[in-house]
Amino acid sequence: MERKKCRNSTSEHYNEKIVASFRSYNSLQDSVKDHSLFLINNKRYRKHGLFEAKDYISQAQALENAGYSTAEDKKGNRIYAELLIDVIRSYNLQLIDNKVETK
Repeated sequence: MERKKCRNSTSEHYNEKIVASFRSYNSLQDSVKDHSLFLINNKRYRKHGLFEAKDYISQAQALENAGYSTAEDKKGNRIYAELLIDVIRSYNLQLIDNKVETK
């Protein structure tokens, strides 16, 4: 799996642009595999209950609590879980979890 580092602008903090390091891949498969390994191999995600969470809402909150993203609103409140949950719901991705659970 080949991965490269790149730097891009990000706007995780309200009304502020910063340049941050990201990983870049040659394929979607490499990206998904490395992202999974990143989460599994970083103890902070286990410590915050990511792998014990029983639903997408709890997982989103665990990611936020573990510091996965620094996204904030204008008052400085972290909002990553809320943003992620909104994306999941807007595409009905929670239905995928429901299908897996019923098998």
